[in-house]
Amino acid sequence: MKSVLITGANRGIGYGLVKQFLKSKTDHVFASYREMDRSKELFDLAKEHSATIVPLQL
Repeated sequence: MKSVLITGANRGIGYGLVKQFLKSKTDHVFASYREMDRSKELFDLAKEHSATIVPLQL
């Protein structure tokens, strides 16, 4: 079982890493972000994939 924690996951490099890990069949992606209003894409991505994406607001 493969799990990763990504900081700044709602934009830029962090968001790109979330997408790459989802393509590589990662089982759990813990994705942290600071601003709720800028994280819509992250939540949409979570709905589209079978891997578990756990959004974590810091």
